[in-house]
Amino acid sequence: MSQVEKLSKPATEKVMDLNTAIKKFVTNGCYLCWGGFADRVSIASVFEIARQGIKDLVITTETDTFMQTSVLMGLGLVKKYEFAYCWGAIWGPDQVFRRAAEQGIPRTVELEEYSNYIHAHGSRSGHGDAGLRPYWGYPLGSIWRLCG
Repeated sequence: MSQVEKLSKPATEKVMDLNTAIKKFVTNGCYLCWGGFADRVSIASVFEIARQGIKDLVITTETDTFMQTSVLMGLGLVKKYEFAYCWGAIWGPDQVFRRAAEQGIPRTVELEEYSNYIHAHGSRSGHGDAGLRPYWGYPLGSIWRLCG
């Protein structure tokens, strides 16, 4: 028996409906990032997280058009929001984001803004299973952040 055969696991079915996937993989306090841009975001997953009432979320996104964050912020489910570029050029300014940022309604959200360059490199090192993401030069010196 080869080393690969010894380490191999039997094939298992991994396909599941969205409700089950969210229950299994997303918990209170989870660190989340959605891929896609503008209308390419998986908004169904956002609605499912909202339906299940998963809270204290930390959301990170390089370019956000308010689709996912607005829904979750408006329901008070977001604790912290890390972003590189927020815009509402197509839909106009996002009043839900603005209320949370300026007035803490429905809850105060901690905001961290990075440049696209810094955010991209931080995400890349996190994807490489580096464990820590180095952010150099913002805001001053370096910031080391734990990668969830």
